[in-house]
Amino acid sequence: NVDIVYYEHVDQYSLYLKGGIVGGIYTSGNALFGIYVEEDTVVEKLDMPELVDYSIALSFGAEITPHDSLKGDEADQEMIRDNTLTLKGGILSNNRLSFKDDITVNIGSDDERASKGIVGDRNLNVNAVNPRSINIWADTVGVENVNARDGFKLSESAQLNINSAGTGASDTHFLVGEGAILDMTYIDKGNFTSAAFKWDYLDMTGPIETYINMPYTTVTDLSQGEHPEDKYSLAETDTAYYLASTANRLYTLGYNYDNDRDGVVDNPEEEIRNGRLSIKGATGICSGSLNDIEDDNIFIDYRFEAGSVVTIEMLPDYGYQYEAGTLSYNLSPEGRIDTTPGETRAYYTFIMPDGHVHLYAGFIPSSDIIRTNTDVIADALVDIGENNINGNVEFVVDEYTPVSEEIDTVTELAGDMETGAFLDLNISEYIEKAGTDDAWVTELNEFDNPIEVSLELSDDLRGKSNYKVIRIHNGVAEVLEASYSDGKIIFETDKFSAYVIIYDDTPVTPTPIPPIVIPPVQDITVTPTPTPAITPEPEDKAEFSIDITKSSKKEGDGDEDDDDMIISSDLIQQAIEAGEDVTVTVRDEDDNELYTWTFDSSEATGSLTDVNLSIDILPLGDNEEIDGNIKEILADNQGLILSFGHSGNLPATATVRIYVGNIDGIESGMQIYLYHYNKETGKLETLPYSSGYTVDEDGYITINLVHCSDYVVLKDEAKPEQITSLRNQINVTVLKNKLYIGGTRENTTDIRIELPATLMLVEDPDKATYSKAIGGVTASFSSSDEEVAIVDKDGTITAVGEGKAVITARLKLYSGKIKTVKFNIEVEKAYIDFTKAKSVMEVDSSYTFKAKGYGFYSRDIIWSTEDDSIITIDKTTGKAVAKSKGTTYIIAKAKGTKSKIKVKVK
Repeated sequence: NVDIVYYEHVDQYSLYLKGGIVGGIYTSGNALFGIYVEEDTVVEKLDMPELVDYSIALSFGAEITPHDSLKGDEADQEMIRDNTLTLKGGILSNNRLSFKDDITVNIGSDDERASKGIVGDRNLNVNAVNPRSINIWADTVGVENVNARDGFKLSESAQLNINSAGTGASDTHFLVGEGAILDMTYIDKGNFTSAAFKWDYLDMTGPIETYINMPYTTVTDLSQGEHPEDKYSLAETDTAYYLASTANRLYTLGYNYDNDRDGVVDNPEEEIRNGRLSIKGATGICSGSLNDIEDDNIFIDYRFEAGSVVTIEMLPDYGYQYEAGTLSYNLSPEGRIDTTPGETRAYYTFIMPDGHVHLYAGFIPSSDIIRTNTDVIADALVDIGENNINGNVEFVVDEYTPVSEEIDTVTELAGDMETGAFLDLNISEYIEKAGTDDAWVTELNEFDNPIEVSLELSDDLRGKSNYKVIRIHNGVAEVLEASYSDGKIIFETDKFSAYVIIYDDTPVTPTPIPPIVIPPVQDITVTPTPTPAITPEPEDKAEFSIDITKSSKKEGDGDEDDDDMIISSDLIQQAIEAGEDVTVTVRDEDDNELYTWTFDSSEATGSLTDVNLSIDILPLGDNEEIDGNIKEILADNQGLILSFGHSGNLPATATVRIYVGNIDGIESGMQIYLYHYNKETGKLETLPYSSGYTVDEDGYITINLVHCSDYVVLKDEAKPEQITSLRNQINVTVLKNKLYIGGTRENTTDIRIELPATLMLVEDPDKATYSKAIGGVTASFSSSDEEVAIVDKDGTITAVGEGKAVITARLKLYSGKIKTVKFNIEVEKAYIDFTKAKSVMEVDSSYTFKAKGYGFYSRDIIWSTEDDSIITIDKTTGKAVAKSKGTTYIIAKAKGTKSKIKVKVK
């Protein structure tokens, strides 16, 4: 009923108490020790003469908690909480001791007191953070020699109850805060000191890294009575002492990354990938504590009052955007946190909930935004190269109206070349304001590194020769070289403003293609390879049962082709058409069967490809690549590794019979557990029906596969923290969280379900899938408000009316297990918003107004003015020309919806 686990990333051993009665706990050495109570547990006294008064004796210190924060629990797994640790004797510890996270610790009992409660061996600091209570029944002394640093610190509603038949506490300092209580009864008070503390609340702005170790005020001059201004109360008699803090409780805010930028990844499910989350500010921040991690990495625990407004930055990597509705704690729909975009780029605010928060945010792939507002350019593309841009780029191609001086400069630079088009090229960093149709758009005019621009020309500009571009930037014009291919000109630039396409008005002359000379056919002698490729016979003689002898020569012996046993896709195709199975048996040189492949032609997958039949069968410790990653977590398990020569999906379900009788620890009749090894995550992935395999009497296992790479066979079932369950291999996303009604687009979106190769969507969960290696999954969808949005059986969401609705996707696996994912959908009325505008123009000047349609295509927007004697505007491009002094309105209209802006001409 105990386990001991070593966690390398924090250099900590942990003892798991799984209930019942265990012996005393004793440690030696100089490392922090974790004691995790998974079930109610009783610890006997140490059977050591010098330590007979104690149940726990620690050479360095320990963390005692029911909450295992180091485990990689699945998202839907209950965290271990609210357990009781009962000690028959006291605790003797050096250095530091922590009690955390809703645990009850009883030292002694009312019926059987311990001699001593908690005793410091030399320097001891005790920190009680959010336990339910620590209860001590002592004969001689409740707490002794706890005076290092803050002494015995009680915070986050911790309660310490001491009932001593002797001394309450000696040589000890108590520090009480955050709603904690110190309650003592005794015969002799002892010589302890006590203090209360309250945090100095601050309104924080700027990088939170500057707010490590926030200040607090210690109140040492305690006197009788209530002290609300100091947030504590005190009551004392000859036999009792009661000190309570009335300060508000603080809650921790933290987060993980998939790299070393911040913190340590405890649970890969909580890694923040493809973007960066950082805390930027808050109202009422109270504390931040610095935690040391090996290799000088650090992470900081920040603690806030519930109700504080927290500001965070969620900065996506290039090609990604933050997905609205994914900011959460504990990775469950109930843990979702509503965020509000701020004015500052990529900043969001949220309200700190009444509980500890471990933030997770999702960043999803997103494409660049390309807009061409001119007929001369059909399409465009940019490659940002080595430049650092977050989110996406918005690249806009507009027509450009040059002034007379610019026309003269271009004419001089172009010489005899023709002028094709004047263009205004604009590039901006585009970061979506998640949950809205707005974005933070930052115009970028200059870059540190070149950007490649590709412009697809209209038919009128194609087919010329010697294309070049002239760049006009900050009054400087220069010619840039360009290449031309397939109707596109391509050039590099690090500045964005006005551009002119120039060319020679002569068509490109294609390079003549020399005639193809076919030499006469010559005799060719073919030398067979040591292991012939398996190819089909003529159709009337196709053989679907094949034997191969595998050479015993090893790499370097001159027969490297022996493992390259390829069965061709042509043979598989012929078998499928003939309705025959393909069986290939691989034997050693003594005619012993090593393994046999049987491809079931009735279970074709549609992935027709050649298959490398070679398999390396090795004990766990003999595969360097795999063992280097998982030997730590599988150290207490036995098994083997199946390393398949083929990688990827198979053309048909394969039943593979493999001899494993020569592997230590594998015995006939034994049940085995099969897992796919994912090299990217370093975890074992569960497979459908994978616990039903056994070793037969001849020492063979027979497994069903639709996909090949590396597999692990274990004698004992892998632990939850070592695996990725089938449910967690399913990814469910929605393409858009905001829809519009009354427009011409964006009134529907789709729920996407990504399944591993071993699962498939089915309509009837009771019917078998087409393959014995594939499990069925049914999907159903529902809407919380069908007057706002409806969802059909295929997961298509359609906007119906304005408001908010929660769309629920419910996936049920063949095993009966269920994965539920919820999406917040907001529906608004389609509208138009100006993205580029000015309120003042001068007579004879021009300006191109721009607007974005939310629920409309850009082509739907028609431009007009209320008074075209003051300003005229092109109805499709938005280019306005000021004609005379006065004031009028510029109007952008689409399908009965319009937006307007007042413009004054002076």
